[in-house]
Formats: sequence, structure tokens, C-alpha cells
Amino acid sequence: MTQLITQSELEHFSEPELRSKFCQILNDLAREEHAKQDWPLAYISLENIQRAIQRKRANQFTL
Repeated sequence: MTQLITQSELEHFSEPELRSKFCQILNDLAREEHAKQDWPLAYISLENIQRAIQRKRANQFTL
């Protein structure tokens, strides 16, 4: 993972898609050959995905 996933990029994903993307990034980080310089972007992306999931859940209860 060498690219940052922004919150605006995640808006159109469903919660299952967001969870899948989250798992993909975790799996990428678990690989030994994964470059350390990519970790900060991956962690920021994971945080963005978590926020997107939280927003989806919050919106679910306000509708």
C-alpha cells in the first residue's frame, strides 16, 4: 500500500465494502515484504476507514 485512502474516497462504499478494504490493508501490513515506509499511510487509511464506518452507523440511526 503506497497510497493514502482519504475520507472523501470512502463515502460511496457500503459498510461491508469498507470492512473488506480494512481487512485488505491489515493483510498487506502483515506481509513481511511490506515496506516500512508504507506503514504511516496504511495506518492513516485504516483510521479513515474506521471513521467512515462510524459515520455510516451514525447515519443509519438518524434516518
